[in-house]
Amino acid sequence: MPVTRPYHVPADLDHPDLFSKRDYLQFQEARDRMMHYLFGHTATELELGGTKAHILAGRLGMI
Repeated sequence: MPVTRPYHVPADLDHPDLFSKRDYLQFQEARDRMMHYLFGHTATELELGGTKAHILAGRLGMI
């Protein structure tokens, strides 16, 4: 019988097989499509560390 956990275990994110699971790959694809749709850039064009938030805030007139 498989073991299920009703809560998040941080160590689970260290498992390398996580990044090749079908549901994770689908999430990445959806995330990347939305970033291109919302921000006009691909995921590889955006810098890490708040670029997406800065662009969104500018487009919303917050800054």
